[in-house]
Amino acid sequence: MQRHPTYTRDRIRDVAARVQALIYPEARAPEVLEVAGPTGRIGLDEAERLEFRPASLGEQFGPLWSTWWFRVAATVPETWAGSRVDLLWVTHSESTLWVDGRSVQGLNSSPDGARPDALLLDPCRGGERLDPRIEMACNGTFGRIARPYESLQPVVLDRAVIARFDQRAWSLFHDLDVLRRLEADAANGLDPAWAGMLLHELNRFCNVWDEDP
Repeated sequence: MQRHPTYTRDRIRDVAARVQALIYPEARAPEVLEVAGPTGRIGLDEAERLEFRPASLGEQFGPLWSTWWFRVAATVPETWAGSRVDLLWVTHSESTLWVDGRSVQGLNSSPDGARPDALLLDPCRGGERLDPRIEMACNGTFGRIARPYESLQPVVLDRAVIARFDQRAWSLFHDLDVLRRLEADAANGLDPAWAGMLLHELNRFCNVWDEDP
């Protein structure tokens, strides 16, 4: 039994956040980040004929229901050879990633079911040139919009990088997060003795983690 369970849970949550930060230990801004719009819903061929301009982080987009198209160009560092490379894209709206003329994945960084990451290469050789397109819609997931409209979070380009993915850190974080949340939910039916043991073992993991250079 932990003498200070609230403190211990706070510590476990802090360690989980530190492990999560290691999922993408390295990131690179693209060499090219350009945008065109606003438009209606158009296809990729038509989008390629739009007039693009430089885009910048922190830029806000609209109006509601409009679409914007982004060109992204980046070079994978040679030192990432053998690793998986992801795109990390945060706009607080819904987007579609296009690679080699095909739509390959939705991207969503709104509070409802966020998924701001998309696989680009697995594994990479190092030195590849990436040239994806991103179609961004100024609305929520699956076209939904919160009402009243004034409560809708602004569509802002907050993150646009390629990043090296660490599978070991990803697995460790999700194992830790599931167990942490399970212990915190002990009041809803988890056996108290088992919950106490779980909290003890999670704290022991934190001790080992803090000692690990």
